[in-house]
Amino acid sequence: MILRIYLAGPEVFHPDARRLAEAKIALCARFGLEGVFPADDGNRLAGDARSIYLANLQRIAACQGMLANLSPFRGPHADPGTIFEVALALARGLLVAGYTGVPGPLKARIPEGLRSGADADGLAIEDFGLPENLMPVVGLAETGLPVEVGDDGPWGLAAAERALIRLAARLHFD
Repeated sequence: MILRIYLAGPEVFHPDARRLAEAKIALCARFGLEGVFPADDGNRLAGDARSIYLANLQRIAACQGMLANLSPFRGPHADPGTIFEVALALARGLLVAGYTGVPGPLKARIPEGLRSGADADGLAIEDFGLPENLMPVVGLAETGLPVEVGDDGPWGLAAAERALIRLAARLHFD
């Protein structure tokens, strides 16, 4: 049986989503896994919001693991839809491997306001030296699959490949 891996991340919004999807699917195949891209028509999300939501829930339920792109998207944080999918997968007991192609701690991506350690609204900036909010990062580390960090940008695959190697080993040999 070929194990299926849900490919979570903001790639579905990219103008070249199909190329990005095919690269990740090919990477999965190298490790004996079937990559499942979360797009209704193979290129980008199509249909109404509820149908997309339900289709992606079905895709996740039909998978044995998840590879999640946690690179910053439209701001300092990972895509909120990807974070939702990661939390859902973890709650369902799936193995999730996360990665980012953007190095450095989350704090470095949030401009400080008038007060040191606070943003422009005066809210404390999380400072644990992690690449993203502590909840998904520590949550993944607790499963034995810490977030892989690369430096080839949000659409690069260097960190994705390292994360996938560890995920494949766990799925194939645990």
